[in-house]
Amino acid sequence: MCIRDRHTPSKILPSSPLSAKDFRKLIITHTEQIKNAWVSSIIDNKFGFQGLYEVAVQCNEEINATKEESIKSQIRDLLMNYRSLGTDFHEIKILSSEMLSINAKIHIDSFVLGESILAKIYHEIEQMINPKVQFFDEAEMLERNDDISNLYAGPYQKTGFIEVDQLTSKTNEIYVSELKELIENIEGVIEILSFDVFKNGIKIFEDLVSFGRNSYPSLEKNIIDYHEATDKIVFLRNNNHYEVCLLYTSPSPRDKRQSRMPSSA
Repeated sequence: MCIRDRHTPSKILPSSPLSAKDFRKLIITHTEQIKNAWVSSIIDNKFGFQGLYEVAVQCNEEINATKEESIKSQIRDLLMNYRSLGTDFHEIKILSSEMLSINAKIHIDSFVLGESILAKIYHEIEQMINPKVQFFDEAEMLERNDDISNLYAGPYQKTGFIEVDQLTSKTNEIYVSELKELIENIEGVIEILSFDVFKNGIKIFEDLVSFGRNSYPSLEKNIIDYHEATDKIVFLRNNNHYEVCLLYTSPSPRDKRQSRMPSSA
């Protein structure tokens, strides 16, 4: 092995995690079957300790209780291996999902496909309430004018680099009016004729929708069982009911972070 191979930036520049965001990057890039994680400092504790953190984790939807315990154990071992003196973790929590469903009637333009509009609505709302963390390789990050030393600052990111701007706070509340405005701004939408939001099957009558400290919002998309669903988005085009025909495809091997719902002819 030559000297050049032994002294790559990924070998010599990363350091131990020092901040909550560093620990968050560490967890997300080193733990399989999770979508996101949040690390927060516990300021008020009965011992008055500093450097005490708690961790909240959003797993993939198909994870069962047994696997959740395994993930918590993996994360604890990871944090214990990387923590510095004076840093400790009080609790690692697996968040539960709170399902949002939408029952709406929307008038769309004559020259657009309802399937395309529905896919955009699902995507935009999901990005709003539950944004996915994206990973980039070194070349992509350098193209974004990131300095090589800044790129490798903090802990080694195993599955790819995460932009700091993506490390947003967990969504604890949304407004129904914001959801409507988001849909109204989608090209091809003419008018929202009716719009109701449900949380865990219960209709929301207020504008504000709140979520618990130990939960996160998840949008019920009704892709496979669209026609049988009670709460769903339906369209009118040229004052006639638009018959939605959905074809669902799995994420491509190159990018498993996003489902693709192609427009039908």
